[in-house]
Amino acid sequence: MLGTTLFIRASATPGIGAGHAMRMATLAATWLDASLGRVRWSGEIGIPFVRRHLESLGVANEGLAALAGDGDVLVVDSYDPELRADGGRASEAGVHILVDDGQGLVPPGYDLVWWPAPFGNRQVYSRHDCDVLTGPDTVPIRPGLPLWSNDGAGRIGVSLGGGTISGTLLEAVVTVGERLGTGRMTGSGSWIPAAWLQSPADEVWATLSRCDHLLVAGGVSAFEAAAVGIPVVVIAFADNQQPTLQWARASGVPTIDVPRYRDGVELAHALELALPQAKPLPPLADGSSRVARHLAELARRITA
Repeated sequence: MLGTTLFIRASATPGIGAGHAMRMATLAATWLDASLGRVRWSGEIGIPFVRRHLESLGVANEGLAALAGDGDVLVVDSYDPELRADGGRASEAGVHILVDDGQGLVPPGYDLVWWPAPFGNRQVYSRHDCDVLTGPDTVPIRPGLPLWSNDGAGRIGVSLGGGTISGTLLEAVVTVGERLGTGRMTGSGSWIPAAWLQSPADEVWATLSRCDHLLVAGGVSAFEAAAVGIPVVVIAFADNQQPTLQWARASGVPTIDVPRYRDGVELAHALELALPQAKPLPPLADGSSRVARHLAELARRITA
């Protein structure tokens, strides 16, 4: 295949979650569909449904030791400071792209920062000498997501990412299920209680899109929920989810900031109060095509 090679460095593990890899997989699929070049991948893929998704795209994971080739468009999507720094130093790559979630810290060497969020603010990166790509038309959304169609069964969906959850949040969500009736609860993940309806990891929205309301983490899943149009309560349990929480709150959507609650009992009560107030997030459409074209054009200018 002619064109420019897109070299993606992203991982998906129970500790990291699936968000980094899944949004990069959407970019990879768009890159291939547009015949912009081939795609190479480097990372630790320890979540089975992410691995199957990459395989379905024909993208092989070359492992953590793989390096970008001469002139490649290198895209680094990781919170690991060492990996981020290494990406900026990768002299063999033609173009260096850092995917960031509003942290504002960009190591030297990057040509562009991509903040894939509808509320992204370029000023966060004003002190860095690099281009910035952000906004509602830069969010990668998997194609083929179903639209919300409440089936009337009164189900409550739970989508808290592809990683593991524990402690206060786990206690609270399980408690909510017990109080509302475990037969009403639907979710995905290894932590889901056996009495809940398990959503198939490869097609999680096939069941979640038919729920009345959805408890959703403030990451990639929230943006997919915006595309589906389901009423949600947005939950933040990590620092990087705070911008999404603020966006949801500004849009009139109920939010839950987990660290503010003393224990699982208090948090469960807050979740129960928020669920009847659930509202859809502002609608989003897939922006990966615009991003792919922008990266390909940037590569053309820089490597010409």
